[in-house]
Amino acid sequence: MHPEVPIKTIHLFAELDHLLIDVLYNLPINDWERTTLSPHWNIKDIAAHLLDGNIRSLSTSRDHFFEKKMQPLSQYKEVVAYLNRINNDWVNIMRKISPQVIIELLTLTNVMYADHLGELDPFARSIYPVGWAGESESQNWFHIAREYTEKWHHQQQIRSAIGEETILFSPALFRPYVETSLRAIPYHLKDFNAREGECVAITIKDVDTYYLVMSECGWIHHDKGNTDLVSRITIDPKVIWKMFSKEISTEEVVASADITGNNNLANKILGTVAVMA
Repeated sequence: MHPEVPIKTIHLFAELDHLLIDVLYNLPINDWERTTLSPHWNIKDIAAHLLDGNIRSLSTSRDHFFEKKMQPLSQYKEVVAYLNRINNDWVNIMRKISPQVIIELLTLTNVMYADHLGELDPFARSIYPVGWAGESESQNWFHIAREYTEKWHHQQQIRSAIGEETILFSPALFRPYVETSLRAIPYHLKDFNAREGECVAITIKDVDTYYLVMSECGWIHHDKGNTDLVSRITIDPKVIWKMFSKEISTEEVVASADITGNNNLANKILGTVAVMA
């Protein structure tokens, strides 16, 4: 019998996808060209990228169809460069396609992709590891949660561009996003020197406090932390999502956070990203 899924997200895809279609459907045609927090992509580009994610993932994960003659990618930087290239290739092609067609294709493929993810054994090996968490092999529940964070932060980029961010910060939608993204921190801290037992607390305003403890195996998430608390960070939800998705500089994140204790440890944490970048 499998244990409980650590972070449940599959039941949220339908609501998140509905909110995406709703915001795009009601978007005036000129607003599709609005700039976003993503340096080179406007709203239409991000919508096209979300469509690409559905189609490409269905092709590989469901249909087991892969690009022929693709060279193996062994280094993290190689994977990032490859992803950047194919993402930009798709976006450039989709600039010839109308917003209405993009909405129609998203409506169709959102359901198809969510249905496929729902059929996966959450504890079986995923088709791709969650690289930003330092994993070379991941379970499907984490892969699904990673896909949820992709859909969440790209939709938030769109909403940020038109000033309608609030809805995605509802506890039901935001907590799974942030708890998945927090799993990037231990990997980000892998080379940070600390004594076993040292603890850091990360308080996300109006959400919760999360603890990381140094163990003999490295930094691990802990429910309650311990008495050897060496650093405490308090940060706003509207800042931490931009940190995780690399929409803001580390200096800006540090300036906006309240830090007590070990500044070096806190500053290192506040440079974490939970995307392939």
